[in-house]
Amino acid sequence: MSQYYRLMRLAERPDAIGPLSELMEQIWPDHYGESGEGDARADLERRCGQGQVPFGVVVLDDRDQPVGGGAVEPTSFGALDDEGPWVVGLCVDGRHRGIGLASQIVAMLEAEAARLGLTRLHTTVAEAQGLMARRGWCGLRDVADQTKTWKIMVKDLG
Repeated sequence: MSQYYRLMRLAERPDAIGPLSELMEQIWPDHYGESGEGDARADLERRCGQGQVPFGVVVLDDRDQPVGGGAVEPTSFGALDDEGPWVVGLCVDGRHRGIGLASQIVAMLEAEAARLGLTRLHTTVAEAQGLMARRGWCGLRDVADQTKTWKIMVKDLG
């Protein structure tokens, strides 16, 4: 396992899009897999913006390989008209979980959003409710799709 990791904006490492899109396809096969309606590569390419939403971050291990990431997008599943922007696509390769990388990704997304002048972020989570709560996010409501119930959460950045 890696001894150190680097987090940076995806715009600084567009070469990470290929491996990161493969990770997203593995983690969310129903959305990004062969039969899914999502396009991980297109989503990541859109998240390479500089100084604006959408933007993404990537985690690189000590071999300079992408092992996780996340993004801020204008909207997401479960959004109401007056809600946004949204933390989306939070993912960490299974071999690198349990050491705080997801929390570091969220922290970087929060900091970058605040730097851009955003005052509030939303997210839709299924498994990461505890992580987000530990970072000060509050639950708003539940939404459901065909397979599970999701929690809409919010955090004020001010």
